[in-house]
Amino acid sequence: IKDHPALLAWFVGNELALGSDNARAEAHAWMHVNDICRAIAEEDRFRHPIGTVVAASSSLEQTIAAIRRDAPLVQLLGVNAYASLDGLLTRITSAGTPRSSRDLAEM
Repeated sequence: IKDHPALLAWFVGNELALGSDNARAEAHAWMHVNDICRAIAEEDRFRHPIGTVVAASSSLEQTIAAIRRDAPLVQLLGVNAYASLDGLLTRITSAGTPRSSRDLAEM
């Protein structure tokens, strides 16, 4: 499957944010996501970007910060929005952007 021309990217998880105040557990979860991303990247030889999908919840900014800190191999971010899109782009961009392929090659 990894060599199929229709494959555009890999995605790990869907709305994995724990939604709890347990920062240690959340960090641990995103570190596991990063481990999965590393395995995919090594198998795929970094040919396709790897992403994850989160919910546009009230803790979106904290979730993005956790991904940036604990899952640096995540390159793409999908956001499931169940309500108004007003202000969503601002919230996402203010939280920081994923790393580029160039940054990942240096890791």
